[in-house]
This record gives sequence, C-alpha cells and structure tokens, in this order.
Amino acid sequence: MTFKTILAISSLDQGSADLLSAAALAERHGAHLKAMLVTFAPPPPVGDVGGIGYVAWGQNWQDDKQRLDERTATLRSELAATGASFDVEPVFCLRSSGAGEIARRAGFADVTLLGAELMLDVGLFRHAIDGALFQSPCPVILAARQTPLTLAPDRILVAWSPALEAGRAVRQAMDLLSKARSVLVALVDPQATRAGLGEQPGVDIAEYLARHGVKTTVDLLTSGGRDTGAVLRQHAVDIGAQLIVMGGYGHSRLRERIFGGVTQSMIDNPQIAVLLAH
Repeated sequence: MTFKTILAISSLDQGSADLLSAAALAERHGAHLKAMLVTFAPPPPVGDVGGIGYVAWGQNWQDDKQRLDERTATLRSELAATGASFDVEPVFCLRSSGAGEIARRAGFADVTLLGAELMLDVGLFRHAIDGALFQSPCPVILAARQTPLTLAPDRILVAWSPALEAGRAVRQAMDLLSKARSVLVALVDPQATRAGLGEQPGVDIAEYLARHGVKTTVDLLTSGGRDTGAVLRQHAVDIGAQLIVMGGYGHSRLRERIFGGVTQSMIDNPQIAVLLAH
C-alpha cells in the first residue's frame, strides 16, 4: 500500500507538535494530511432540564465549541506555513462517539499516525487506537518519542506470528518492505508445528516476501522468560531498525478495548515507530 493520505489526530488541549510533524512527513513523501482536531462535548446533566445545571452545561458547551473553532483557525494557519497539502477537520462529539468518529475518517486514509503528544492524552489515545486500528481497514503507525519518523525506512523489523493480524500487517506494509534496504523477520520462542509456524518457523513468510522482491533475514529469538514486547523492542534497537511491523491484537469486553500482551507492551513504550494492523 502506498501512503497518499495520512490521518493525524490531536485534541484541543494538545500543542501543535504532532500535526506539524505529520505535515512535514506528508510533504516529504508527497502525501496529503488529514488533521482531525477532536474535542469531547460535556455530557448533559441528568434530570435537570431547564435548571441551573442545564444552563451551566449549555454555557460550557458553547465555550468548548468556540475554543475548538479558534484552535482550528490557528492550526490551519500553522499548517499552511509548512507547504504541505492538508485539511483540518474539527470534531465536537460525545466521548461515547469518539472511536466511531475516528474510525469513519480513518476509513478514507491510507494510514493513521498517532504522535507522541497524543499518547499522553490517555482517553483520546484509547479512542484513536480503538477507532483507527480495530474499527477501520486502516493501519496505524505509533510514532516513537525519541526517534524521527519516516515512510521510507532503510531497515524494518517484522514481528511475525501465524496470526491473521500479522499477515495483514505485512500486506499493508508491503510498499515499505519492498523499498527497504534490509528486512528482518523476528520470531520469539517459535514452536515448530505443522499447524502453526510450520516445521521451519519463518521460512514460509521469508519465501513469500522474497517473491515480492524483499530481501529478508529470519531471526529466531529466545525470550528467556522476558516480556515478548520487550524482546522485540530490544532486538529492533540492536539491529538499528527504524520501523517495527506487527499485528495488533485485542478484543472488546463491556465496550472497552482490551489489548493483547505484546500489543499493549508496544503501545505503552514505542521506542521505535510501530506499524500495527488488525
């Protein structure tokens, strides 16, 4: 997949760093930036229609909407100065609708970029992951806090498993993989089974990538009891990878997204940019 439309998400109380970084990335790679500025409307009071609480809620609603409009105008001015192709869409919605609003827009983007500032806003970040990753066909890239992001990485680490999500991640990242100078497929504590990874773990995915012109090395890693996510992150640092490609695993329970262990580990501490697909 070629990334021609990048969706980036920010909140009313964040700075401009995430969106300016996304704009610079879009300009470098000839892509269009769709900037989504999200504000959650205060919920109306219960059982106080026409009362003092309802009047105060109405005033808060109007104040937040005005702040959103002002922030949108400021962002448009800042992004115009970058020279990138962009649009800014303000979204004022109830918190319960946040993931759905993000999912709808992610459905018309090639990738959703979640920046370091957004990750500090835990509430909006969870909605962004849930909407963009689990409710849309769009892959997500988590930007690392310490390293610059590129859509043309020289070295990529593929965190491989026999799961459906890992296969989708590889396919959605194929354009990046085929242009990379080096691609390493890593398997942590692989089990050689006919039904899972095969009798020679990593061989099948390496052959598949080779047919797409991707030069691949397979690394079989031993966790030694350590967290799998930590093992993958350390290996990515050791080999000088600029991007990790992996499946995003999770399921819904009581309307809250519960993430698989490796996915959660990567989300909590993305030392290197991570492309996730579900």
